[in-house]
Amino acid sequence: MGILSTEQLIHGVKNGRPIAPFSIQDEIIEQYIKLIKLKRITLKTDSREAKLLAMHLREPLDFVRQEKRLALSQCEIYVLPLPLCMAYAEASGKNPIIVIARGFIDLVANAIFAAHLQSILPQELNSYYLFKYRKDMPASNLLTNAIFLLQLHFYRFCKPLPNIYALATPQMFEESKLAINGALLFTLLHELGHHKLKHLEFSNNIRPIHYPLALEENLSILQHQEMEADTFALNCLIEPAKIIGTYWQQNAVNFFLQIELVSGNYSDKNHPMAINRSFYSDTLRNNWGKEYDVAPRPKFFRNIANRYQATKESKSEEMNALIQTTREGCLNILNEINETLLPFGIDLKPIWTTPAPNWLTIKGS
Repeated sequence: MGILSTEQLIHGVKNGRPIAPFSIQDEIIEQYIKLIKLKRITLKTDSREAKLLAMHLREPLDFVRQEKRLALSQCEIYVLPLPLCMAYAEASGKNPIIVIARGFIDLVANAIFAAHLQSILPQELNSYYLFKYRKDMPASNLLTNAIFLLQLHFYRFCKPLPNIYALATPQMFEESKLAINGALLFTLLHELGHHKLKHLEFSNNIRPIHYPLALEENLSILQHQEMEADTFALNCLIEPAKIIGTYWQQNAVNFFLQIELVSGNYSDKNHPMAINRSFYSDTLRNNWGKEYDVAPRPKFFRNIANRYQATKESKSEEMNALIQTTREGCLNILNEINETLLPFGIDLKPIWTTPAPNWLTIKGS
């Protein structure tokens, strides 16, 4: 059994790299560091959370090459039971250390699951407008945006996540669980890549690889290392599971792509732009999928890239009222939309009036 000391944990939380702009506020990180110190929190590889994570990884692990599965099993994998959105590799122990926080697990799961919400909404919502809030956006889009903003408040301020699962059907769980658990496995393989590629030993250790990008970005050494770790994670998978792995990678970063898209802010020297990570993954999928009739998506990424540029030029961080909407404002929007859905037998209130369970503890996930 491995144990991560309080001091090691504090060091990791302090030095965790931000994944995207609008990351968690420094004062909130400091509050949790104080909590860790006060309670002398330590992590164990055989904790309840770590065991639950291992159970969730059983199905996607079948897609991992045997030697890479062995390498992952030799890591000390810890689950930090706090609502912080972070995952990182640590080289301070005898064995490779990987820490993934419950906040990251729950946010990735929540964002993937939210994509299924539209499937249970009536079509009438696409032609209903709340002119008090937006004259150019139907209620269906406002609902999606309000859910995203509640997720963003969780990411930045550790506010409660929307309980999307309260409206879930068994089919939604069945369709989501491999995507979510695969994204979590990809994240662990990515962190394993930082160990195996010796990124933690040599901060300037990169390989001269050209990465196709959707938007121009002069990659820093750290950004190169993140792209390398993505490539390593995908190459851990058996053929043709690499194709599935590219979707897992995109599921792991899609929420952060949305942050960049709506904020117009993607000046992060720690990680590449999420759109470029997704585009590179898409390029690999096109190459690997030629024998499997995998359709390329250049138009999709051109449209996303154009939206990035338009958002950046409009300086939407200051001008876009959506990104500045408070949690109370989101709930007001959701309450009004809920009034229109009640005649259809749909009640959205449990999304914000009941706590979202942790993904690892959801029965059937």
